[in-house]
Amino acid sequence: MYKISEIVKIVDGKILGNFEDLNIKKISTDTRKDVKDSLFIPLKGEKFDGHNFIKIAYDKGAISSLTEETINENLKNLIKVKDTLKAFGDIAKDFVQKNRIKPISITGTSGKTTVKEILAYLTNFPAPEKSFNNLIGVPQTILNKGKNDSYLILEFGTNRKGEIKRLTEIANPYYAIITNIGFAHLEGFESIDDYASEKLTLIKNSKRLIKGIIFWDNKFIKKGLKNFDDKKLIKVTSAQIKDYRIDNNFSYYKIELEGKEYSIKSKLLGFHNAINFLLCVTLLKELNFNIEEIISKFENFNQIGMRFQIINTEKGYSVINDCYNANLESFKSSLFSFKDLPKKGRKIAVIGDILELGKYSKDIHKELADLINQTDIDEVIGIGNDIKFTIEAINSFREKRYFESKLDAAKYIKDKIKSKDIVLFKASRRIGLENVIKELL
Repeated sequence: MYKISEIVKIVDGKILGNFEDLNIKKISTDTRKDVKDSLFIPLKGEKFDGHNFIKIAYDKGAISSLTEETINENLKNLIKVKDTLKAFGDIAKDFVQKNRIKPISITGTSGKTTVKEILAYLTNFPAPEKSFNNLIGVPQTILNKGKNDSYLILEFGTNRKGEIKRLTEIANPYYAIITNIGFAHLEGFESIDDYASEKLTLIKNSKRLIKGIIFWDNKFIKKGLKNFDDKKLIKVTSAQIKDYRIDNNFSYYKIELEGKEYSIKSKLLGFHNAINFLLCVTLLKELNFNIEEIISKFENFNQIGMRFQIINTEKGYSVINDCYNANLESFKSSLFSFKDLPKKGRKIAVIGDILELGKYSKDIHKELADLINQTDIDEVIGIGNDIKFTIEAINSFREKRYFESKLDAAKYIKDKIKSKDIVLFKASRRIGLENVIKELL
């Protein structure tokens, strides 16, 4: 993989103590895993400091380690650097260049993990198993999954300024997909425009970009890229989705691609997932995949866990687990997909807080009520803190309840739910609404 002397040069480091120019076989950040013959990178977080595990890494077979600190232990091949996280990214950046890796990077307020999973399924390109989409996860994916002269699917997330700019610098992608931009993770930004600008650095800062595939209906994307080189953009719009309909098992629609229509049957429910597939198939068309074969394969792609996942119970009612995460954009997609479902009994929505909104939280939760008021939902049950602003703003002719406790809400729902009812659960991940679902199954 690398010789120690090469790492020293890449990270602009300085050798402390004895030096032996050994061959590093892998990069490690976790002593709980196999670290034999590795370079150990001690990363720092709010609740941990990897420097406390450097000696353990050596005891388990690591042959070198980065460090920001002076180490009293007599360890050879210690490499002093200013910032271990930056050094980790610099190694990944070098690895991309050295191995001629061709990254496909995906970002967006919502849908990026779904797009990543669809692309990985349809292409067999390597991709992270989880949402490894930050300054630790992306370098890990590059170093663990990247192969010579091969495409690599990456997911970029952000909750603070400069993160996507740095990820783009590390990966320098060939292709980029932006699913949408909306109100989420705003605590780390001055404004929504500031957040949108950060997302768009994926396209604006990639020096090797061949094409950026973007959802052109999104006002923040349209505004931010209005002066960008049109030759490097492929603009996807909802007008390319025709004859959309949904039942409890499948979505059915047609997509228009370069003047030709294709019929789609998909286990991924919701119009937003039709857009997600359109973004994927647009890229695959650009990469010269056979579109008919792609569509046939896509029919067997299963719904991803906790993302509008319909569960039919033995008691006759259905539950929709959409608890993976939430922001205003994904709430809109979820609520309107819920509206599209055939109505047999009552429609009940159990909703929880959208987190990480900072000063925007109250206003965003009120906007959520406006979306709910456009649906055919019979009853809304709110659980959490700021979700009370949503409940207060929902039309008075609709049944609504507010609970601070998940336990109290679960008891109320169990007593109220009837056969043929369908209940949607949606909230930010940390709210834990999936625990309420367990009480109903």
